[in-house]
Formats: sequence, structure tokens, C-alpha cells
Amino acid sequence: MVVSYASKINIPAQRITNINIPAKEIFKATIGSTFSGLIFGFLPASGSSQAAILASKFTKNSNKSFLFMVGFLNTFVMMLSFVAFYTISKTRNGAAVAISQIMEKLSFNNLILFFGVALLVGSLSFLITLKVAKVFSQVISKINYSLLVIFILSFILLLTFFISGILGLLVLLIATFVGLIPISKNLARINLMGCLVIPVIFYFI
Repeated sequence: MVVSYASKINIPAQRITNINIPAKEIFKATIGSTFSGLIFGFLPASGSSQAAILASKFTKNSNKSFLFMVGFLNTFVMMLSFVAFYTISKTRNGAAVAISQIMEKLSFNNLILFFGVALLVGSLSFLITLKVAKVFSQVISKINYSLLVIFILSFILLLTFFISGILGLLVLLIATFVGLIPISKNLARINLMGCLVIPVIFYFI
């Protein structure tokens, strides 16, 4: 957001078109996502982004099917975090941490219930998104993007200070400058996950 604000980016007018993805590509994306999701769903400091990169190397799909794959992986890896909590009692994301604070042990019945809720909510959100996205796409180009970025950054700063105080703001500032390094060097930002992998592994060991 800092870079986009400095670059004075404007959101172009959006066009609504029908998206047709061949069934063969969807099948390949699903298989690749399932395979990579199973690997990265249990590894510390890794998630759907890393799984999507691995899956894309094997499937060689189009940009549209890649977006499908990313959406699939977000849900799949999220559900795997509950499987990890159930099997090895380790939490991998904020949702699993919140559940662990409510219930000390996750039973098999709870796990099945979570899967059912995820299936229901995911189906409903898919249908709702198709409707809402069409309306939102007509409005988003009229929004002052610079003001929106300032509002979001201000909200992040206030929320960080409210939750973590001055130390949290210091961590946020350092993380921001670290995040600007790959952008300035034209590198993939996913490489920054290396800053988390080793500390997280040692923490859980």
C-alpha cells in the first residue's frame, strides 16, 4: 500500500465478462492444489501462497485457473490447520488459535462439524460473491484510492498500537521496511517467508 500510494495508482474501470475455464484445467488445478496443500498445510510458517507456487510448477495452467487454484488452496489449507490441531495439537493460524483458546482438545465430532460448516459457508460465500462483486466492481473505480490507502494505513497503525503498544509499532515499522526490499529489488515477496520459517520451527521444537 505504501508503494501504491507513492506511485499514485488509480483503479481503472472494470469490465464484467464471463470466465470459462476448461474442465481439464480445473481438474489439473484441483489435483495439484490437493497435493501441494497436503505438503504445506502441515509445515510451519508455510501456507496457501507457497502451496500455490508449487502446484503451478506442475500444472502449468492459465492465469484464470491459477486464481481458481489459489482460492481452493486458501480454504483447503485453512481446514488442514484444524486437522493439524486435531492430530498433533499444533495451531497454524489465527482461527485455529482462537478455537484452541475456546476448547482445549478438538474431538473428531468437532472436526466433522467444522468441515460441514466450512462447506456450507464456502458454498454460500461463493454465490454471494458472484453477486456482490459485480456491484462492487462498478463502484471501486470511483473511489479515491489514495484516500483509501491512507485510511487503511491509519487503521493498521491505530490497531497495532491498541493491541501491542509502542513495541508493536516498532515491529510494524521494521517489517514494513523489510517488505519494501523485494519490491525495490524486483524480487518475489514470498521469499520474505524465510524470515519466519526458522524462528517458527525452533519455537515449536
